[in-house]
Amino acid sequence: MIESIMPSVYSHKFLYSIRPIICTECVRESGYIKSHWQYTLLSFCSTHQREHINLCPHCKQELQWNTSLLELICQRCNGSLVSDICETPTHISKLNTLSRHKKVGYIVKLSDYAEKLLRPFDLMKKRLSENPRMIENWNVLYTEASNIIESDAEVPSAYALHCDENLAKDYKDYSISSMANEFKNNIGRAPSNLECRQFIDKNSIMNCLGLNHWQSQLYIRAGLIEPIFKKGKSEIPIYLLSDWKIILKRIRPLLNEGVDIKKVENEAPLFGNPLGTVAVGVLRGKIPCRFKDPNMPNFEGAYIDREAAHYYFRKQRRISLEQNLKVYDASTLLGTEHFRVMNFVRAGVLKTVHTGNQNILICANSLKLLAKTEHFMEREKVLSSYPPEISFNSQSI
Repeated sequence: MIESIMPSVYSHKFLYSIRPIICTECVRESGYIKSHWQYTLLSFCSTHQREHINLCPHCKQELQWNTSLLELICQRCNGSLVSDICETPTHISKLNTLSRHKKVGYIVKLSDYAEKLLRPFDLMKKRLSENPRMIENWNVLYTEASNIIESDAEVPSAYALHCDENLAKDYKDYSISSMANEFKNNIGRAPSNLECRQFIDKNSIMNCLGLNHWQSQLYIRAGLIEPIFKKGKSEIPIYLLSDWKIILKRIRPLLNEGVDIKKVENEAPLFGNPLGTVAVGVLRGKIPCRFKDPNMPNFEGAYIDREAAHYYFRKQRRISLEQNLKVYDASTLLGTEHFRVMNFVRAGVLKTVHTGNQNILICANSLKLLAKTEHFMEREKVLSSYPPEISFNSQSI
């Protein structure tokens, strides 16, 4: 029996409902409610070929624990709770064909898929039981999850779950999440279920767009987007996915072959830029980019224009050979240590000018001459592939 293995996967709290779920025919015959009906995966009675119900078919309100349940009467509208005969749901049919060991694995997989389908962003990192909810028909949810598994498809990305019309189903909720309450407190109205599906925090953005921690920090600090409210005492900023979709439309398409974004990302520190600069440049529309799947933008495996990226790196650090440079910028451009640059200054190899606040600036021309005779780590190899105005190896020097 399926119910015999449910306790072994009880750690998946999402599977268990604290609200009544009943088989109307079993209640009529036996006069009591069975505990294993509360497992949302088992919302079907194979004996009577009826779906278990968790809300009144008339007033569409969730059931409450009350003795009137045994009389199959709705506590709110006094309507009959009797359900109709139906076909066996796909996930139930599949579970009935599996051995006990394989059933456990399949149930775990079903719960993972169902949780993402129910709400890809809001509460994604939280046990759903912390904010109990009921949906109109659990079998619809699990059957859809089962169909995805049976088609041997990968778990849909967070972005796809919201943007793909075949996946973006607004399952009817019958409870209010903590995020929805926070939104109400900040905006003054209760959000719809569809709005709740758009709530994303920093972790959700990382999952959705394939950005790492440092990248996500940079583009948020860059002011590319503003939170709609801050959640809880910790004031975690909450954003809307729809706002990010607008930003993604500004990305310049890459027309040439391009280079793996990870390779260029690793070159950012050579110019004195932190990791994540590439992602900010792409989102600002400064660096052309091409995603693996244009319909599901994700920075994992994306390709970008390397030349445009290096131009963006230099512009961010104000690196130019047509002006005087700070010692830090000079050492960054040469790919060497700060003290080594200062040794060249003391030896008179690099000409300098002094500003009013006594800071030292290095003349660009003397830096060019030094680059012709000295070897500075891998700087020459890195810059030789890019425009003449930033190349120490070009004939323009």
